[in-house]
Amino acid sequence: GAAPRRRALRRERPMAAAVLATARARMTTRRPRGRLTLIEALTLLVAVVVLIAVGVPLWRSHELDSRRAEAQEYLEALQKAQDAYFGAHARYADGTALHAAPPQGLGLRAESPAGYFAVEIELSADGLGFVARARGVDKPDRRPDARCAEFRIDHQGRRTASNADGADTTADCWRNRRRTCGHSFWHWRS
Repeated sequence: GAAPRRRALRRERPMAAAVLATARARMTTRRPRGRLTLIEALTLLVAVVVLIAVGVPLWRSHELDSRRAEAQEYLEALQKAQDAYFGAHARYADGTALHAAPPQGLGLRAESPAGYFAVEIELSADGLGFVARARGVDKPDRRPDARCAEFRIDHQGRRTASNADGADTTADCWRNRRRTCGHSFWHWRS
């Protein structure tokens, strides 16, 4: 049957048999470990570039959301401290009372906890109203948030925000937040 034919083929065509043997040997040999082919290296490079292209904007967005949340939480804490001060003094505290410990002051710093925003208080002439502003701090290692450059809260709890040009961006910057499951992080609602 088939075995005598193969033997005959080998005798008649020794070159074809040698080529088949060489091809078979190449298919079964492995390349050295740790070396990539050009196609594998290019595929890996494309995958890394795609991950960077997607990851960097997501990280920047997360960073801006964190900074904005910090400003909002700080201004809300300032409003609560102002309400307590008003209860004790029948007027709101001005910027000089920001650092003083309660009940003589608000017991807060002039910057948000991570230092992304500087806070100032503008008091009405009669002391019965205030507007607190948190403005982004421009530092060499941080790019300022041009979209939400300033957050404001007043004695009635009105929240406003503006971009670097002064245009109103309240709807984009002050988002409704809610706590879930008792965790200390905030979840955003659109």
